[in-house]
Amino acid sequence: MSELFEKEALNQIKNWVNEGGTLIATEGAVSFFTNELSDFTEISLKKYPKDSSLMARFLPFDKRTAYEGKKRIPGTALNARIDITHPLGFGLKEELYTLKFGTDALIPNIALETVGSYSRLNKLNVRVMPLQKILAIWLRLLLPE
Repeated sequence: MSELFEKEALNQIKNWVNEGGTLIATEGAVSFFTNELSDFTEISLKKYPKDSSLMARFLPFDKRTAYEGKKRIPGTALNARIDITHPLGFGLKEELYTLKFGTDALIPNIALETVGSYSRLNKLNVRVMPLQKILAIWLRLLLPE
């Protein structure tokens, strides 16, 4: 997104927000407006530790793609909790399924207005299923053999 905004345009948006304007960022724009990528806010992306295990360091070349691929999220269905008292949550149910692409996550911050968050059920007892598997199950239901 840095290609879309010249420095002056980004400063104008920053001034507008500082004067009380509300910026709503979705999808990939959320990551752009963190302090790591644009220094626009004090909001930070969650950092994941680099794999420095012996297995990762001495992995045969032909196994690297599969090993690294398991760390990426091409798509996952997650249960989300929605704050239906927030204007952006108007008309939504308190709980809904969302599709998550990528691994970007924001660190909780008092400056954020959080309309939705992933349910604690995902952390406790719900197995997260890759999108490809969900699509395969869905296709089997639609197109029985």
